[in-house]
Amino acid sequence: MHIDKLRDSFPDDNVCRQFLESVIWAGCRLCPGCRYDKSYAIRGKTARAGLY
Repeated sequence: MHIDKLRDSFPDDNVCRQFLESVIWAGCRLCPGCRYDKSYAIRGKTARAGLY
């Protein structure tokens, strides 16, 4: 893939993170330690995007 096409596909960090999450978790986030399938986004002023 050419770098310009890659930049067009993922214009910012949020779009790229959402794509990677969809590939890695394929619709269901699982805890790697206990395999628990319920997770929630951590929100707040100091929480970074993609923190669960």
